[in-house]
Amino acid sequence: MQWVSFGGFMDELVVNMRINDSPALAGYIVDLARLGFLAVRKGLYGTLPEVNRFYMKRPGPMGARHVSKIRAYYDLVAFAEELKKR
Repeated sequence: MQWVSFGGFMDELVVNMRINDSPALAGYIVDLARLGFLAVRKGLYGTLPEVNRFYMKRPGPMGARHVSKIRAYYDLVAFAEELKKR
C-alpha cells in the first residue's frame, strides 16, 4: 500500500509475517489490511477504536471500559458502512 505523505514523499506499508498462532489469524490480518487501506484512502489516520475493539485482545486505551464482542462487531459494521459513504 502506498501513499503520499508530508512533503510529497511516497511512503508504503509492507507486511511480512510468519504466523504461529491461530489458523484464523491470517484472515484477520487480511481484514485489518483492507480496513486500514480503506481508512487511509478516506483520509483517516491514527487509532481506529471501532476496528481495535473488535480485532484486538486489549484494544485500549489503558483503563477503558470493556465492550462486548457483539457490540464491537455492530460498531465495526457501522464504521465500515460509514467509510463506504465517504
